[in-house]
Amino acid sequence: MRLLALLFGQRIAKTVASMTAAMRQLGDGRFDVAIPGVGRKDELGEMAAAVEKFKLRARERAQAELEAKAGQDLLLPSSVRLISLGSPANSKPP
Repeated sequence: MRLLALLFGQRIAKTVASMTAAMRQLGDGRFDVAIPGVGRKDELGEMAAAVEKFKLRARERAQAELEAKAGQDLLLPSSVRLISLGSPANSKPP
């Protein structure tokens, strides 16, 4: 019985340690990390599902931010040119 408890405890500890490592990678912005424990039918599976949901939302948010920044970068050069060409400081007197 003790051996069974020890093996079960080690399995839980290994899953938690793996999940912790995956969460650290998520914190570093790595959204391609696989979350261990997804699909389990216990509390660890529920935690893994929550972390997976967090990962997907964080990836969507990061993608939206990149797209917004790319859109601003496309607009910025022409806006800057229009401002610099139309400003009185750059105009020659008639």
